[in-house]
Amino acid sequence: GLDTLVNCSYLDSVSIVVPNLNAQINAFGNDSICPKSDVAFSAINYGDANFFSWRVDYLPRVSGANIRTVSFNDDIFNPDTIRVVTLMVKNQQGCIDSTQFVYHIIHPEPVITVVGSPTGCIPLKLTFLGSDTSGIQINKWSWNFGPNATPTGSLNKDAGEVVYNIKGDYEVTLTATDIYGCVAQDTLEYKIVITETKADFNIIGDTAICLGKQLVF
Repeated sequence: GLDTLVNCSYLDSVSIVVPNLNAQINAFGNDSICPKSDVAFSAINYGDANFFSWRVDYLPRVSGANIRTVSFNDDIFNPDTIRVVTLMVKNQQGCIDSTQFVYHIIHPEPVITVVGSPTGCIPLKLTFLGSDTSGIQINKWSWNFGPNATPTGSLNKDAGEVVYNIKGDYEVTLTATDIYGCVAQDTLEYKIVITETKADFNIIGDTAICLGKQLVF
């Protein structure tokens, strides 16, 4: 017999590779866009993923490349809403990762206010004031009063007085451009009624009178 007990040991190793799927979405532009805009999205940091699935809110998923262009010009994309873009990636081992990007679809909401009555004597004067209900910073205001209207103000946010000398149907448009370059308009149609006063008189009695007599008007 063996006087000494020999302890045998065996060593084996297996390499395990854990894919690093830390997918992110890169959007070309900022997170606030105007309606009717096209935005390109790309997947980044997706490791060895070879399957990409994109979805915008409740629209059907679109599978394909790691770049997706979304047109925000459909009727379902109402202004002043939030849209969520979701990306899901998967590699050959079936590992899945997903991420989201939030977009704000915004636009200005200009409103025209008229001070004064559109009925009166010439020169008829109306005051036009502009405002915005979106809460977004407006960088530019632009007024269009059409022909036969003479603005007297600076045509900034508040246009000031506009003078009318001819009656008729008029249209005024206020255009607002916000800090993102989004543009929106408000249009107001109205009728200018000019009150015309004509001087006239009547003679009471005979127009043929003797010298020294009086006529009554």
